[in-house]
Amino acid sequence: MKIDPEKIFNGGRLFLWDEKDLQKAEYTVNPIEVTSLRVGAKCFSYYGIENLLGRLSKYINVAAIELADDRIQDHDMPKVRQQFERAFPAATFKWGYDLLVAGKHGR
Repeated sequence: MKIDPEKIFNGGRLFLWDEKDLQKAEYTVNPIEVTSLRVGAKCFSYYGIENLLGRLSKYINVAAIELADDRIQDHDMPKVRQQFERAFPAATFKWGYDLLVAGKHGR
């Protein structure tokens, strides 16, 4: 699926490539309408896990989460997954990647 970089919200799906997308979403997207989150590696690494989860907590209807792991060390992945699953117990969780230069998938 091709995503328009200017359109971060479509059909219940919120796409957060970087910190600017989350900042934009906080002002333009009704949190109740968000049913799916796609969190990019840049967004994750900019905010860090605790701050990010705090900011995402307003999205109470999320049923699916995809998190890009480009900037998450392999040995940290189980803990990060657990934190997301704890924060969103009703949501399915899966890993994705952004193929960032200097990320573990874009070498």
